[in-house]
Amino acid sequence: MPPAWILLTALAAAGQSGSRPTAESLAGRWTVTLWVDSSRVARPAPRGAAITGTITLKAVATADRITLTGRYALDLAAFGLGPNSESVLAFGAAGDTIQVILRPDVDHGHASLVGVFRLGRLEGRWTWIGDPTFAAGRFVMHR
Repeated sequence: MPPAWILLTALAAAGQSGSRPTAESLAGRWTVTLWVDSSRVARPAPRGAAITGTITLKAVATADRITLTGRYALDLAAFGLGPNSESVLAFGAAGDTIQVILRPDVDHGHASLVGVFRLGRLEGRWTWIGDPTFAAGRFVMHR
């Protein structure tokens, strides 16, 4: 019988290889937490501050890539950003990478969350793009 570490490594690899995202696997209600690493806003949040809210996604039929739309409810005002509720666009960027855009209909004043989908979670980095405001950090989305 192989050592336990070989079995655990094989199980972990099997779990990750079967986690390629689809529009259907991403659809639904998610809990999202954002942490601040850096901020340049009128009322900056302290480094490490966190907010938690929800993102609800619905699959959109496209032939060539993962695409979802929806809404978010997140206390962005706590970070000196906003609004706290608005539209969302999510799409498959490459492989198991997903990009989620909060407020996709505006050029400045939106957030881009780019993360890797593994084991039913999406984890990565977020950036607020607005002139002159800026904020960035890490995020996690889970069911």
